[in-house]
Amino acid sequence: MRKLSAFLILFLSILLVCPVCALADGAPSGCWTVQEITRDGAVLDLKSTASSFALSPQQLCSLELRPSGSGRLLFLGTLCPVDLRSLENGAYALTASDSSFLLSEAEDGCLLLSAEESLVLSLAPVSPSVLSFSGSTPVSEVLSQQAAEQAKVNAILYDASHLSVSFSEEETRTMSRYMLQGRYWSDGSALFGMAFDKNSSLPDLICTSVDLSGALPSLSPYTVLDRHVNATFLTPVSDGLIYIRHDRDSGLSSLARLDLETLSVEILTDNIPELSYLSLHHNRLYFTGENHHYYSSALDGSDIQPILEKEIYYPYFISDDWLLYQDCADNESFHLFRLSDGADIPLTSVPSFHPVISDSMLYFLTQQEDALLHLSRINFSEPSSSPDTLYDLEVSPLPSSGEFYISGNTLYGCNQLKTDLLRWKQFSDYTADALPSFRTFYADDTFLISIEMDDYQGGNIRSIYLQDILTGKEAVFPHVY
Repeated sequence: MRKLSAFLILFLSILLVCPVCALADGAPSGCWTVQEITRDGAVLDLKSTASSFALSPQQLCSLELRPSGSGRLLFLGTLCPVDLRSLENGAYALTASDSSFLLSEAEDGCLLLSAEESLVLSLAPVSPSVLSFSGSTPVSEVLSQQAAEQAKVNAILYDASHLSVSFSEEETRTMSRYMLQGRYWSDGSALFGMAFDKNSSLPDLICTSVDLSGALPSLSPYTVLDRHVNATFLTPVSDGLIYIRHDRDSGLSSLARLDLETLSVEILTDNIPELSYLSLHHNRLYFTGENHHYYSSALDGSDIQPILEKEIYYPYFISDDWLLYQDCADNESFHLFRLSDGADIPLTSVPSFHPVISDSMLYFLTQQEDALLHLSRINFSEPSSSPDTLYDLEVSPLPSSGEFYISGNTLYGCNQLKTDLLRWKQFSDYTADALPSFRTFYADDTFLISIEMDDYQGGNIRSIYLQDILTGKEAVFPHVY
């Protein structure tokens, strides 16, 4: 229907402003079907052009005219009633669906049908018995389908532009941690996450506790729960934690569950290539898998169902029914996907990364014309006045190096830089000489965790710091250099 609608708009909506006169004697009557298509002077291959629409050449364009000037036009499989009127210099206006073609007769008995100056269809005469209009769609039905489709699109756009999205401080921190791959989680007493023991340079999933009552923050001796794994997207479920378990020894990735009472680990799934972005929604797990397609499963990892069968990143449910994600194929722009009916619409038109919502503001990174990343935002409480976009985009003039974190009214960037959220347009952690080495991975009301690395991509982690937010004092995780 998209191809058909596009061509109907292109060809059938071209109005020729011409003085219309009565039908002259000797006007063409009979039946014709297309034998040649020319565009910009170049002849198009008739069979391949017709097959691209899954049509025969006859269904591509055929015409029947009666001596009275009335008739039928079969165009792209759609049947239109037509009226023929004579113009000056032996030309005719062929009106179809309130639009007009220019029609003229060639010396060989063919008709030349011009949809626009650059497009001409040559129609050869055929016997009426050869021509068949059966199975074609009446133009009224096509137009009503188009109207219904457009009404549906308008309704979806209206719903999306009137989303009621507002995140509390804790919801903002949760989304920030998620976008940083959810490497830590705390229930208020115990802290679970990544650390290194003295006998290995590979990460472990550990459990410890934090004490902020002394002169310096302190960490209790920690318990190793899952050895030599990258444990990411730690997700609380009932009395357990479900997480993505990337085994550093085997290279396999699976869903795993940590029992918070027994501290035992259960592997829920077999290896899932490119497993990432795990979240919990409506009592089901959601995650990206092979080819970065989006799936859901039951809490035990069974009943895996495809949700979006295309390459996506940063998927995050911003309401009960709407998913925000980056569509890799659509210029890496953000899209909104409605789970209930599959409605899918673009939210941004530029490459967009790392979204975090604070209050009703969506902060994220965009790649601008200078090829650098800039912190940007849209306001979910103020739909755009422009019909071309759902929300207006604000962009900081200063470049940013990468991921950021929002906790309370504070915006944290790389290299331990931070600023008040009101000053987000003035904030930049970008340095042209070197990529940042410090990244904040976790924050709550009392402490935050930062990681020092040799490079921005996470190679050669040097130290993990826990900082008391109130005093600014730090403790260092035990670590192998």
